[in-house]
Amino acid sequence: MPNRRRFFVDLALVAAAATTLPSAGGGPAYGNREVALDDIGLTDFLRHNRTWFTVRPLTGQAVSLFLDQIETNPADSLSQASNEDGRNEKFSLVFRGSHELRLEQNTYTFSHPRLGRFAMFIVPIGCIDASSTWYEAVFNRPVPISDTGINFGIRPGKYRTAPARLN
Repeated sequence: MPNRRRFFVDLALVAAAATTLPSAGGGPAYGNREVALDDIGLTDFLRHNRTWFTVRPLTGQAVSLFLDQIETNPADSLSQASNEDGRNEKFSLVFRGSHELRLEQNTYTFSHPRLGRFAMFIVPIGCIDASSTWYEAVFNRPVPISDTGINFGIRPGKYRTAPARLN
């Protein structure tokens, strides 16, 4: 008869395995499927904040980047009414990567087990220490049709972890 300690160890192993499987939660897994970046919205990135992406340059070795932070821009009520882009989703993704395998400002093929494979333009924004290089992708675009979460209370600010679902 299994004891309580063994039960919790087994439960922890199952939970750890479930979080590493591509099909575990967060919607369908797209794996290596080609997806247009226009079809991936802010709420999709928020669901996968603090996860790893594989970045493939046209030549050379693939690089792993960690989505470390998502910054949303507050909508200014005066500019929202007067600017053409006032209703656009405005956010930036901040990635952290190895200092040894640095990427230049360019468009790269990103892949993520849940989001799929897509092209995205990134810019190196600096090195905080000798071990990491930071990159940023900035968005100011109409809200994707598939991403209606922006209209339901995503608060402006910085997200180091995905916020709780707002209903």
